[in-house]
Amino acid sequence: MTATARPELTFFLLGQIRAERQGREIVLGSPQQRAVLAALAVNRRRSVTMSDLVDALWERPPASPTAVMRTYIWRLRQALEPGHDRSRCWQVLRSANGGYLLDVDDDRVDWPVFQRRVAQARALRAGGDPAAAVPAFDSALALWRDEPLVGAPGPLADRERDVMRAHHLDALEARLHALTEAGRFAEAAAEAAVLADEHPLREDLHEILMRSLHRTGRRADAVAAYHKVHRLLGEELGVGPGPALRSLHTRILQGATGDGSTPTAPDPLEAGTAGGGLRWRGPVPRQIPRAIADFTGRTTETEQIRRTLLGHHGEAMPIVLVTGTGGTGKTALVMHSVHPLLASYPDGQLYADLQDADGTPADPAAVLSAFLRALGEPDRCIPYDRTERAALFRTVLAQRRTLIVLDNAVSIEQITPLLPGSPTCATVVTSRNSLATLPVSLRIVLDVLPPQEALHLFTRLVGSGRVGAEPESARQVVAACGGLPLALRILAARLTSRPRWTIADLSRRLTDDRLRLTDTREGSATVP
Repeated sequence: MTATARPELTFFLLGQIRAERQGREIVLGSPQQRAVLAALAVNRRRSVTMSDLVDALWERPPASPTAVMRTYIWRLRQALEPGHDRSRCWQVLRSANGGYLLDVDDDRVDWPVFQRRVAQARALRAGGDPAAAVPAFDSALALWRDEPLVGAPGPLADRERDVMRAHHLDALEARLHALTEAGRFAEAAAEAAVLADEHPLREDLHEILMRSLHRTGRRADAVAAYHKVHRLLGEELGVGPGPALRSLHTRILQGATGDGSTPTAPDPLEAGTAGGGLRWRGPVPRQIPRAIADFTGRTTETEQIRRTLLGHHGEAMPIVLVTGTGGTGKTALVMHSVHPLLASYPDGQLYADLQDADGTPADPAAVLSAFLRALGEPDRCIPYDRTERAALFRTVLAQRRTLIVLDNAVSIEQITPLLPGSPTCATVVTSRNSLATLPVSLRIVLDVLPPQEALHLFTRLVGSGRVGAEPESARQVVAACGGLPLALRILAARLTSRPRWTIADLSRRLTDDRLRLTDTREGSATVP
């Protein structure tokens, strides 16, 4: 049986180890069996000896490891080829050269697909088209669902996990370079700040952060970022920054003074912009998640949000509230709207998801504690009492230009302690509830997408070629989604990850009530 005649199998390593047959998940059994499958998938189309499989799974093998391994192989074969005809050879997990071979194409395993997409993005960047490279990197990074090889035991999984993480970080860094080369400095600064905090010894990330801050007019923040990494490298490694960082620091200082001199390090107290007072330049959190690259429609709502956040000059803090049913794209709209404005809030941006994945509301006291730590308050200075925490939060943010995004709010009682008191700040809230008593500057009730915008989004997600070839089936799928962007994205992700499916195949599956629930799930995202 050829690869094309085989039942359609897809393997996932960038997260929990999974396999699917024609879109339906296969039960793979124990973590050890998943680890064996991972070893074979990493070495797809190449024979792996029994000895290598044993070494991959155990540092200290059990008694009779070969017998145990053969049991794992037998169970995996039954899972991958149910109803196998004993008169024929196994087609997917085959015996070969004294070992075993997973006979699967590269495009059926997410790890090599990720590597290929990253290579394509790098080629676009090297060819002088960073604007096209950014969405190409996004396409690769979208394959990452979690830590790679989640739950897989054994030395091979540990080694491959480290390799995959390194490639992932390299791709994130290359994407940041493409953002700066495309002139999207505010986005690069926000995302580089998060990555630099997660990987503080990686100097290239600090260099991207400093350059991006400088190019958005935030020279003082760029200099502060240099002093932060200088101190960190000294404390952790006993060394100073490398020549690239030192040179960039000198150029930023020369640009700031205009005379080519190198002034002394800035004092942490700087003149405030209002009233000539002094203001503490502490940590600058950059917590806003990235915006969706293929955001579609919502032009009026986007303009309203941006106008409210940029045009406010009153005595009360502006509050924007976006409500609507689940799946309408409230969070996506907010991220799309605020990202171009982040440079207007130079003292930081705070983000909190106020509802856990299981629907449990977040505790405002815990959110306040996290916010205060992000703003530089040591744990010993954070009060135990929630009311006192809220008061300290308002004090810390007084006279600071900070944006706060409160996502998936449940009630007005949950939000109230998290609101700053200073008119120099702004707050954006999303909720499925109306929160009628919240004193807002702008209230947007988000409806489903109009049919034409929904079709346009689906076309952007799966490609104009596929939609153009099956326009009626595309309209049927879009209609089945009821204008919900989340449903469109989930179904488009399933379609694009299965290139042999037609849109008509997807439409037929959606007409089967028995398949509807499983077809509208993707990872942790579900359509209510």
